[in-house]
Amino acid sequence: MYWEQKFPRLITSEQIKELASAENLRLMGICDITCDLEGSIEFLKFFTTIDEPFFLFNPLTGETSRNVTARSTGILYQAVDYLPTELAYDSSTYFSEKLYSFIPNIAMSDITKPIEEQNLVPEIQRAMITWNGQLTKPFEYIQALRKAREESKKTLWLQQNTPPSTKRSIPSISLKIQGHLFDTKAINKIFDNLEESKVNFRILEMDIGQNNEQKSHVYLQIFSKDREIYDKVLEIIYDVGEKFELEVKKS
Repeated sequence: MYWEQKFPRLITSEQIKELASAENLRLMGICDITCDLEGSIEFLKFFTTIDEPFFLFNPLTGETSRNVTARSTGILYQAVDYLPTELAYDSSTYFSEKLYSFIPNIAMSDITKPIEEQNLVPEIQRAMITWNGQLTKPFEYIQALRKAREESKKTLWLQQNTPPSTKRSIPSISLKIQGHLFDTKAINKIFDNLEESKVNFRILEMDIGQNNEQKSHVYLQIFSKDREIYDKVLEIIYDVGEKFELEVKKS
């Protein structure tokens, strides 16, 4: 969870004290992964370590103690601020067991040959994001996203730095494309065709489905002086050959 001072706290020191004073406190312990010092949980006063992960907090007095025993009273607090970087033992074991069967295939592959000729099993071949310093085909859309982002930065800079007297309203179309965009590589084709057609666009939002059953969506903003370009964009999308849900808004 991301937290800043402008956000409300989850629990304040005063709230936890009121609950304890009214003997209505059922909170026994906290495992704090975000670890905002005196932040979202106000009575986090210091961080702990993996070797000594816990401290005790007395909600009535506000005192803390590192002396944690079986007979200790108070709220047990774990505040290891680097905990997300610690790979849990069970996760490591599980991952190792799943990877183990693929090791012989990886070890016997010939990395001097193209990917298609390395005799890698499909699971490993699909998992390769880069090879020989280049993005593999399933992930080439990343380069298109980078380029589109840089172009959008240029457009935004021009809009912000053009004197008011010379600023013009740039007609645009906001387009939401929803469907199986990434698992079918359709988004790669759409971006490539938009670039080949010299369509000026930027990506407003992108949500990638977590599996083949979930649909993804991409919000694009298309900039053009020529209204006919809108029909060209739709033609590009339909030419991909996949069925998408489209929402179009012109301005």
